[in-house]
Amino acid sequence: MVHDSYHGVGVDFEQDVGGGHLLWASWAGNVYDVDPPVETRDRRAFGGRLTYRTPIDGLRFMASGYRTQVQTLADGSTSNEDRAILSAEYTPDRWDLKAEFASHKFLGVRSSAYYVQGAYSVTEKWTPYLR
Repeated sequence: MVHDSYHGVGVDFEQDVGGGHLLWASWAGNVYDVDPPVETRDRRAFGGRLTYRTPIDGLRFMASGYRTQVQTLADGSTSNEDRAILSAEYTPDRWDLKAEFASHKFLGVRSSAYYVQGAYSVTEKWTPYLR
């Protein structure tokens, strides 16, 4: 749900906290559509992510979100689009357990999505997942 790239500036800060590790990341700039309509404006955006790797090996929590401006083609006005994600991951040994919840709000409409998945690596190259 987050753009893969942006043109702008980002700042990361890392610190050890309570036996775990915390990563603060923030960014601001412009995101671009793959095939933008003619004469569209840049989509100004800003966002951030907080990732906490706990003292428990393989357990990680993350919260991220961003806001971007989207131009309405009919009249050229812009509206804010907001996205947020909460996730948890636990990957001990051959297990891979994950869960995510995402929220999206645009033009007064709010939607959400989530998933929970588990996997076990039976061999080095074969890992069945259940989602």
